[in-house]
Amino acid sequence: MATQRVIGFEIKRNVFHLVFGLFIAYLIFIFDRTELINLLSGMLIIAILVSREAKFNKRIPVVSWLLKNFERKRVWPGTGAITFITGALVSLLFFPKDAVFIAMIILAIGDSFSTIFGKIYGKHKIHGKKTLEGFLAGFFGSFIAVSFIITPIVAFITCFAAALIELFAVLDDNLLVPITVSALLFVI
Repeated sequence: MATQRVIGFEIKRNVFHLVFGLFIAYLIFIFDRTELINLLSGMLIIAILVSREAKFNKRIPVVSWLLKNFERKRVWPGTGAITFITGALVSLLFFPKDAVFIAMIILAIGDSFSTIFGKIYGKHKIHGKKTLEGFLAGFFGSFIAVSFIITPIVAFITCFAAALIELFAVLDDNLLVPITVSALLFVI
């Protein structure tokens, strides 16, 4: 019963992660570079300040509800959103906006699909708690999504790299995937 509750929470959490990630990608798509850097910088500052307040049990309308319903226990509040925004912002500072847009789609879909499918269907552990089923779902989900935007070979390379980062990352994948994928797209 407890395991089902944990799986249900992780699925709910990763659906939120997917929506948040695609929202960030949408912002990247519609705003110009300068506006976007300003917007993401502002979002990051607000997220850090709100996170600090939430850590010390200050009740913040909407944010407290989001943290209660979507944040893992025993982590600093809002860490996922902060690293997601930071990954997008750092990538935008160094790489073309189009590359960052694609990288954020790969992150949002790949990360969410790998966790959801890994939790539900994962039977074959390949690294720590990560499963082959989750790895493949994250890779193929992001590959299919971005194959409509970039060539299949470039989609394969970038999505495979993102899936490997998701599997083996020692730092937060929300930070590493957008920077690495944006760099790969820039080089390719």
